[in-house]
Formats: sequence, C-alpha cells, structure tokens
Amino acid sequence: MKMILATEAEIVGYFEQAVKNVFGQITPFSSLPAIKQPAKKKEAAAYLGISLSKLNELLRLNELPSFNIGRSVRINWTDLEAFVNKKSN
Repeated sequence: MKMILATEAEIVGYFEQAVKNVFGQITPFSSLPAIKQPAKKKEAAAYLGISLSKLNELLRLNELPSFNIGRSVRINWTDLEAFVNKKSN
C-alpha cells in the first residue's frame, strides 16, 4: 500500500474544493447578513409606538403574526415592518 503525505494546507484545500464541487460557491461567514432576533412584546410595542395592552389586542385578533418560544411571545421584525407599511397605505 502506497502512503501519501499531505500538509494541513493541502488537506484544507482538497476539502474546500470537494465542498465547492458538491455545493457550489462557499460564502464565508463574515459576508453573511446579520440575523436579527425576533422582537419581544415590549420591543414590538415600542417600535409601533403603542401600549403593551394595544399590542396584546392586535395579537389576540391575529392582526399581527406572532409565535411562542416556550411561554414567551415573539414577533418577527419583518412582520412588524409589514404591519407598519400596511397601516400607512
């Protein structure tokens, strides 16, 4: 059996090439957009300029989409922006 020796840099290069062949171009983590965490109810109310009770009413009436993480309610920022745009038009 013939043994082939390679440096760490060569192995990394082979691995990167294999990944590119399978998945296409590799995007480095540094160039990925930052992911914004969903808003808590208090943050969402402040963003919309409304009281927490008014926000709870909007959520109860399903006028604003939300989801739960355990017992905590979260609202996506994109949904908040869409709600503002919908109300301003």
